[in-house]
Amino acid sequence: MSRLLTLVSLPLLLALGCQAQGIAPLVLSSCDSAADWTGGLADTKYVKEGQASLKWEHGKADRIGLKSVPEDWTAYDRLSFWLYSEKATGSRFLVLLPSENPASEGMDYYSGSVTVNFTGWKRIRLYLPRLGASREPLGWGQIQGLSFTASGWGNEPNPETVVWIDDVTLTKEGKDRGPRMTDEELFEGLNLDYPGLEKTAAAYRAGNLVAAKHELAEYYRHREKPVWWFPAGQKADPKPENPDLTGAEKVLKHELRSIGISYQFGPEIDWNYDVTTAPGSTYAPNNEWTWQLNRHPHWATLARAYYNTGDERYAREFVAEMTQWVRDCPLPEDAANGARSAWRTIETGIRSSGVLWECFYRFVLSPEMTDEALVTYVKSIAEHAQHLMSFHTGGNWLTMEGNGLFTVGVMLPEFKAAEQWRQSALGWLYSEMNIQVYPDGVQVELSSGYHHVSLSNFLGAFKMAQLNQVPLPEDYLKRLEKMYDFDVYAAAPDRKIPGVQDGGYTDVRGTLRTAAQLFPERKDFLWYATDGKEGEPPATTSHVFDYAGYYILRSGWDSDATYMLFDGGPFGYGHQHEDKLNMVVHAYGKLLLIDPGNYQYERSKWRSYFIDSPSHNVTLVDGEPQRRRGQSRDSYLTKEPLTNPWVTTPDYDYVEASFTDGFGGEVKTGVTQTRRVLFVKPGYWVVLDTFVATNGKEHSYDTMFHLDAPVLLDADKVRLFTGNEDAANLCIAARPDAGLSLKILEGQEDPVQGWLPNSGLQSVRKAPVGIFTIKGTGTTHVLYALVPAKAGQADLVASVEALGTAGLGARIRFTDGSESQVVFAESGPAKLQIGDATATARALLLEKHADGTAGRTIIAAP
Repeated sequence: MSRLLTLVSLPLLLALGCQAQGIAPLVLSSCDSAADWTGGLADTKYVKEGQASLKWEHGKADRIGLKSVPEDWTAYDRLSFWLYSEKATGSRFLVLLPSENPASEGMDYYSGSVTVNFTGWKRIRLYLPRLGASREPLGWGQIQGLSFTASGWGNEPNPETVVWIDDVTLTKEGKDRGPRMTDEELFEGLNLDYPGLEKTAAAYRAGNLVAAKHELAEYYRHREKPVWWFPAGQKADPKPENPDLTGAEKVLKHELRSIGISYQFGPEIDWNYDVTTAPGSTYAPNNEWTWQLNRHPHWATLARAYYNTGDERYAREFVAEMTQWVRDCPLPEDAANGARSAWRTIETGIRSSGVLWECFYRFVLSPEMTDEALVTYVKSIAEHAQHLMSFHTGGNWLTMEGNGLFTVGVMLPEFKAAEQWRQSALGWLYSEMNIQVYPDGVQVELSSGYHHVSLSNFLGAFKMAQLNQVPLPEDYLKRLEKMYDFDVYAAAPDRKIPGVQDGGYTDVRGTLRTAAQLFPERKDFLWYATDGKEGEPPATTSHVFDYAGYYILRSGWDSDATYMLFDGGPFGYGHQHEDKLNMVVHAYGKLLLIDPGNYQYERSKWRSYFIDSPSHNVTLVDGEPQRRRGQSRDSYLTKEPLTNPWVTTPDYDYVEASFTDGFGGEVKTGVTQTRRVLFVKPGYWVVLDTFVATNGKEHSYDTMFHLDAPVLLDADKVRLFTGNEDAANLCIAARPDAGLSLKILEGQEDPVQGWLPNSGLQSVRKAPVGIFTIKGTGTTHVLYALVPAKAGQADLVASVEALGTAGLGARIRFTDGSESQVVFAESGPAKLQIGDATATARALLLEKHADGTAGRTIIAAP
């Protein structure tokens, strides 16, 4: 049956399907009148059923809804409606079905999404069991409404989107089955004149589908091009004597693992199951369990076991699971980016560029891969391309979607649409190198992890094109070079980028080994790749990413160098943490001042804690965190380089930035904070925090320093020193101003404070945080010295004392008898004086040696 016939006869099929199920369709709204709706207008310009339809202009109303719906939907499994679009704007709206649960906090609802990427009439059919479930809805017996919304959840109304809605209906049709692509559609979708398909074409044109499928399967078993990273059917030679088959044997038993959580399935696997939300689950709800299950890492486990052993049990299991997945997870009719979806678009892209082809080439010659199974596999891969063409998104997701679509376009050149798949995907990726990568080379989400997600997918398409001699724009590779600069300059002396935003601590040496091969002229890439044995270290030490707002204050390139990452930049485009003005310190081989990095994408107090201000080295105002969320995503993008004061010299680095975007609670925009950092090379940092209460009220300021070591506390002197026995340590000593106090918290659960994620991001451990607290009205200054000490050294700071009465200066005395006197300007470069020394600058620092002789004079950021 053709697609056209399917659409034309759909109302009849729906009715027949309901009759077969014994349940009559229930029309929720004929849309002949707008009286049943909040928003929308009855209109006769486009009508699919009855006398009128409901016109919805997104620019005039971002939300419409039915005033009344039946509460009990348990007899039905489909919500469907006709949708007419005059213009394919690519905008998205959500279908929301509230089912409020008094026992949970926040909104409880089911949801599906619709992308307006078509023109004319289209029947939207939402399979209720696979809709996303937010929090803990009460179930399909307690539905409290139906609304369509074009705003929120990352959406903004597109004023060009105008749609007409007709015939909103509930039906009972039973489970969908895949593949949706029929045999006829498969062969009509192939270019039967493609070299090698002669026997396939002859059999199909003779009307012999069985023979045509056999010849097509034989073609895929024996074709020589395109090529994958290893030949079809390749086995280990020689076979390893004792390969680790533990994981593969578990897969044979259907014991599957996702995000670190295992589950024992029965004879058939429920690919839409979520162990974290199942009745009686002790896990925090986490949609990633289902999503990442459908990335099929266990299929790759079977493929490796088959490669090492040649045991057909592994091929048999793969074929059984693959065909069952195709049957039970049919190509969706919407983006399917909700909870428990097997077709979320990034999973679709990830599968399409990796595991589907790894398994294809491992198992294609196995006798277990029958003609029917192989043709089913090819249909499913082609449906992956169709899904990505219809429902691609943006940001790092689009790089995964684009890499997957490009890979399918290269690997299935026999399809008529292959050229369109390749060119569309290549267009997305090429454009996204400018759209989602700032001129300073940092991906716009400002996350160390997702920077590399985008980079690896940009690079994945390049490698696939290179492997199969597919032409790319001449400057495609050159555009990627700047992204590697983030690795070069942001990595700490241990060669890891701190886990900023939703990012883990990422070792960059592997990435830069690849970069050294791609860009042999870059001697700094080679230096990293060889741990300094070859190449040359980067020409400069400290560095600014002037769009991302990451400032790297570094003493040198040796492993014992001192290093700080300071965040003075915008809110990221995605995966953001509320952490502007955050600091990370690494010195003498040890990470000393910690950013927690990422945590599981679950709904728990731990996830909330690790993405919010309390887990970062920033300040809470009246106990309230920074609050930048809730704006349009485009507002988070930086259009021009930041203008934060920044100077780097051989003797010092200076940077300052302000947070003016508002806190939570009643504080809102009533307080602004400016943080100034002076790095006195090579050994320590002086930090001045300035709080301005613009609303004239008194406020409390809690400034946090997160550590991962025992802490020696001197509360009277408002200072602390970490207690590592065999590693470097850090002193944080504040100027002892009146009213300033210091406490250490560790392992507090209400509210959550003093924790770090464990390796694997699936559990937490106690970790101390030093919290300096002061109250003030008007303008309040707090000054800190951050002084690291090498392994085995005692605390190097003897005291920190006030210098002057304005709260802008301090005398830092060291235990060796030397001292530094420092003073900061109130704002901007101003005339500063210490004794007889004067300068117009943002900061002035005088050093004195232990013998009383003068040391350096640092005039910072004049």
